[in-house]
Amino acid sequence: MKYTIKNNICRHDWKILILLFLSALVLRCFRLFDLDVWFDEVVLLFQVKGSFADIWNYCKLDNFPPLFPWLMKLWSIIFPGENSLRVFSAILGSFTPPAAYLLGRELWGNRFGWLLGILCCFSPPLIYYSQMIRMYTLVPSLACLSIYGLLRAFETNYWRYWALTAISNLLGFYVFSFMLLLTMVEVVILIWKFKFKIKNIIRFLIVHIPVLFLISAWLGPLIFRYKHIKESFWIPPASKEELIKLWIFFGTGTDFGDRYLIALLLNLPFLLGFIIGLRNLRNNASIRLVVILFISVIAIVYVFSLIGQSLFFKRYFLFLLPVYFGIVFSGWLKIKNKCLRNCGLYITLASLLLSVVYYYFDYYEYHAGWGFITPHTATERGEGHAISKAARILVDEIQENEVIVHYSSEPLGSFSFFPMIYYHNRSLPEYIYSRNMIPQYCGQQYLRPGEWIRTLQDLNPSPSGIWVVTMNPIEEFFLDADKSANEKGYRWMSEINLPIELKEEGFIKRETMHVGALIIVHMRRITEIEMGNVFKTKQFR
Repeated sequence: MKYTIKNNICRHDWKILILLFLSALVLRCFRLFDLDVWFDEVVLLFQVKGSFADIWNYCKLDNFPPLFPWLMKLWSIIFPGENSLRVFSAILGSFTPPAAYLLGRELWGNRFGWLLGILCCFSPPLIYYSQMIRMYTLVPSLACLSIYGLLRAFETNYWRYWALTAISNLLGFYVFSFMLLLTMVEVVILIWKFKFKIKNIIRFLIVHIPVLFLISAWLGPLIFRYKHIKESFWIPPASKEELIKLWIFFGTGTDFGDRYLIALLLNLPFLLGFIIGLRNLRNNASIRLVVILFISVIAIVYVFSLIGQSLFFKRYFLFLLPVYFGIVFSGWLKIKNKCLRNCGLYITLASLLLSVVYYYFDYYEYHAGWGFITPHTATERGEGHAISKAARILVDEIQENEVIVHYSSEPLGSFSFFPMIYYHNRSLPEYIYSRNMIPQYCGQQYLRPGEWIRTLQDLNPSPSGIWVVTMNPIEEFFLDADKSANEKGYRWMSEINLPIELKEEGFIKRETMHVGALIIVHMRRITEIEMGNVFKTKQFR
């Protein structure tokens, strides 16, 4: 069987790869330290403090395999601290544009590779998740390398390309479980392409035998975790609206603050390019392969999410974003009319550039979903540091025999509690208040004995003062505990109405502080002298 051999990576390509990497790194490091770490990042920071075996055991109760925390652990040995790990995450995310260049080069040549690499440099979702201490930053580059290796292996049958696909699939799975779906679809495509002819797929099978063995070591925890979240999570099945949101995510990455008409106009070039790109299925085998991969993975997850626990989250599909860009721009390049082709390309690029400008222009609003800030109020630089500011305030203000209690709806209580104890290194008496057990997806496995309380009676000894930290706008209830929570829409307060319990225990509000999205209410127990003064005042009146 004869193969047409394309040029290997040359010195010129290496220059392009380095340039794309450095350009992506600059964009990802801009405003990199403008935000505190949030709950999901703190989970990884807690894992890093343990041993490699501890990380393995922690991840069995978390949603993702342990490779990314292990890499963080190695990095933190030399460069400790959350800011250092943010840089590490940005570096890993900067490998996506070079990997996308290789994939684009294989699909349509060097210019297309350049275009795909530039798109991945400026994509807001790729930048956004590269600025987080999360595993999403690494997996898009591994997905690109896996597909690139498969395309080259189809063309050359060289061992190194089969091995590249196998290694990328293995590493990708241990970074992010969804890569297993990509591997499964690749196997189906391989069998379909070669019609079960063993001599044509023998190399793929050989290099994937150790991959299958190593993946099987995590299949047990993966299946157990899926069964557990199916029973414990409250997320409803996927809907058609989720598909629309995913399309926006793959395009500009944002709905521009619920400005849906603007979002429609700016995302339209991506959708049109994608639809036109589907016309390439007959004429371009490589485009046909990436389209099948892209649609199949989304379809599998969508079906799973309809029949059971929803796994249909936009960020879970981040690793497919370079593939989507490839399909979109292959569609515009397919148009024969030069003027129309160039207009489509330039408008799509302009939409992406406007999106990344919006991302940095409205930086805090873009991150408001994680509780960093109060929406529409972040007017000063540094508003994203509410958690660390609050931790410093409480370290300075808390008095002897006072405690901190986090009281918010689920999971907002965890969103404030875990970052707070990280910033003061559990140096303060701090508790999370909930009548129901804190679920694993809200950090149960990271709680120490006694840090979860169901009632103020669990505090021993009884404190003279309580600093209540909440992320719900409920400070009015600390003035009037008898208000109806249901009438105000706070049904979660009906069972765990802390203001009423504070009133019954003799606490009164002394002061309220607003720090970004946090509300801190200082409650002090009324002394006998103060009670006497209150009684005298009422009697006088």
